[in-house]
This record gives sequence, C-alpha cells and structure tokens, in this order.
Amino acid sequence: TYPEYKNGWNVIANPDGTIELQGKQFNYLFWDGQMETNKLKFDLNEGYVVNSTELTSFLDSTLTSIGLNSKETADFITYWVPDMMKNEKNYMHFMLNEDYDQIAGIKVNPKPNSQLRLFMVWSNFADETPRVFIPQTFPKFTRNKFTLIEWGGSELPKLFEKTTN
Repeated sequence: TYPEYKNGWNVIANPDGTIELQGKQFNYLFWDGQMETNKLKFDLNEGYVVNSTELTSFLDSTLTSIGLNSKETADFITYWVPDMMKNEKNYMHFMLNEDYDQIAGIKVNPKPNSQLRLFMVWSNFADETPRVFIPQTFPKFTRNKFTLIEWGGSELPKLFEKTTN
C-alpha cells in the first residue's frame, strides 16, 4: 500500500482531489492484495474482446462512458495496457460499485455524495472458437460534490484457452 495502510487510512480529501495524510499530499491511495479469483461471480458471456492494437482507444472510450475523468482514465490505461499488450486479444469485463464488494469492501466517513468503484477483470483471449459476447451497459454516473472514485483490476489467466478440434 502507499501511503502505508495502518488499520485504515485517516486522510483529508481536498476539493481539488488531492489527499492529505501526515503533512504529505497524494493524488490517490494505492493498495494491492491477494484474492481468490475462483470465487468471483460475474457473467462470462458479458464483456468485450479487444485486439491489442485497439486497447487504448477502447479503454479511453469505455472508461469515459463509465464515468472516469481524463486523468483517471489516463492513469488506468498507463497502469493496465502495458501488461495487456502481451496478448493479441484480451477479454475484459467491468464490475461496478456493489459488484466490486466481492473484491473489497469500503467504508468512508463521511459518506461521499457520489461514488464510483470500477474493477476490470481481464484475460488473454486465445480461444479460436467463434463466440459472441453481450456488451455491458453502464448506468450514468454523475459527480456530486464529495465524490469517491476507486478503480482496479485483475488478470484472470487462462479463462479462454486455445481450443483444438
């Protein structure tokens, strides 16, 4: 974690989006953890398969439509796309808000006026069997005063392996 997580973070969130902790300013809080990915519940028939050459433009458009601003979208893309580029195609599924609670719960006091939590699961898509995925639809997100944005993700290896006949 950064800054160090000590049984929670006790921070001040400023109107400009910066976070203060012990006299230091941060643009965001970072945490990383282990999870039991086999327990995640989401519909594998929903999502997207995106060629590596289209990752940046796809994510730019999709994340903006979900509700991330340009800085958040840029941070998300620069964090995830380098790892995803190793695959010719990637399957992606986005989990929002309550669905994110499967990965990690959150308690914020005072409660934000608006909150967007976004978690992307992704995997190499090497399956050559033709498949049609249902595109996800996302509710309209409106920022209202004190707003919390959280984004993350996880690679789920081998969801779609190459099949041979």
